[in-house]
Amino acid sequence: MLLNLVGNAIKFTERGEVVVRVQLQFQSAGKNVLRFEVTDTGIGLGADEIGRLFQPFVQADTSSSRKFGGTGLGLAISRKIVGLLDGKIGVNSVPGQGSTFWFELPFEVPQQPASGRSFPGLVFLQAVVAATSASLRESLIEQLQGWGVDCRAVATPAELGRTLRHDLRAAVLPLVICDDEMLAAGGEELRRLLVENKENVQSILLANPAGALGMDAAGPADFVNVLLKPVREQPLFDALLAIVTDAKAEPKPSAEPAAAGAEPASREPAAPKHTAISGLRILAAEDHPFNRKLCQLILENFGARAEWASTGREAVEKFQPGKFDAILMDCNMPELDGLEAAGAIRKIEAEKKAARRVRIIAITANALAGERERCLAAGVDDYISKPYTAQQLYQSLLAAVPPAAGTGEAFDPSRLEQLCHELEHAGVAEMAGDFLNELPARLAEIQRFNAGEAWTELERATHSLKGLCALFGLQSLAEIFLAIEDAAEAGDPKKTGPLLADLPALVDSGGRRLRRWLENQKPPPEA
Repeated sequence: MLLNLVGNAIKFTERGEVVVRVQLQFQSAGKNVLRFEVTDTGIGLGADEIGRLFQPFVQADTSSSRKFGGTGLGLAISRKIVGLLDGKIGVNSVPGQGSTFWFELPFEVPQQPASGRSFPGLVFLQAVVAATSASLRESLIEQLQGWGVDCRAVATPAELGRTLRHDLRAAVLPLVICDDEMLAAGGEELRRLLVENKENVQSILLANPAGALGMDAAGPADFVNVLLKPVREQPLFDALLAIVTDAKAEPKPSAEPAAAGAEPASREPAAPKHTAISGLRILAAEDHPFNRKLCQLILENFGARAEWASTGREAVEKFQPGKFDAILMDCNMPELDGLEAAGAIRKIEAEKKAARRVRIIAITANALAGERERCLAAGVDDYISKPYTAQQLYQSLLAAVPPAAGTGEAFDPSRLEQLCHELEHAGVAEMAGDFLNELPARLAEIQRFNAGEAWTELERATHSLKGLCALFGLQSLAEIFLAIEDAAEAGDPKKTGPLLADLPALVDSGGRRLRRWLENQKPPPEA
């Protein structure tokens, strides 16, 4: 029901936001009634239109139907489900101002211990949430208060300016969480205030990687952290924890001189993170400072680093066959756009007969239909649209990890272990098991495409399997699927035939090792 309501809200909202709220409506012995609300800032509905909703195939506005598509059976099915669960469903709406679709359902409450993230030191923070969006302020305040943080919200640049000048000066650990839209609305004056106060007030920026902010004053280096919107609980908690623990380990210098012979306080460096992509040699081409900072933070979270280029031409100049394993290529760059740069790099590889093709990942804010095909046709290997998640970037880079040396099977369990760290063992084991079960049918499909010389279908199928094999640590299979993909792109059956003949043995050996790994991940039996 939530998926249906959120999908409709997005469909009918061209500007603004879609907000999902869940709150306790009332409770009795052993039961809670929860109210689910999906609020949008879309086209809205009139009273007569509301009366016709929740009926099969009814569309309130026929002109909207032509533009947006109908809601179909979704609302009617939702109403039926709510009725079967002894709940209620409805809508509040104003034409031109948006709608709130809601439903209430009773739930039984199991006996369980309270759980949640906590850290005593967070109570020393005094945070100001600066955001122009009321829903964003509400969400952040609720999370912060749940961790014991003393916080309040400001809605305008003027309020934030007054807070920076006066209100936060006496705070124990002053913190400003500033949304990029607030920063843009405040202009040069607000950015200058943040820069002038950065020695006394720590700031976290909430940024949309698809957005663009001027660099007149404050830049990424003026914030202790930059978090990607939508802001998730764990990264926010980790950012606050870092501020509190750093403050305890590295107190700010006082105005009084240090005692003679005293040594400066030092802190043990954090152990470097290690993941399957930590050793990758990455070239990242990105001209926007905020986008670059966000990408850098994501890479560092996985223990990886990159060499940077700020134009497409610079990326081509820095490229040498064998120097990089992967290239993150922003499509919209000055001097030479990302796709032209990718084509130039492929030309260099062909001229110098590169032993191994570098993996190029296109990153673009253009999510239009056909964009992926346009990128792949330009010679890139994968495509990520902004805003992207850390997991999307990680999984795309995973396919660039070179095969393990000295082993024909090249099964690398560290990739699966990293996934288990990011997700959970049970879920990863289930995904890997499903992949192995589906693999025979996928291989038969590839054989049919090759026999029928359906080169486009063969190229797409092997491209998909290449990424999945790399994800699950089957590096030799990933390499052979890459070779088949290249041969299919060239439409060369003399190359695809021998490669396909090698597949069964590799699938058998790699599959056995992956199944062995899965068996070792089974949880111990309950006592």
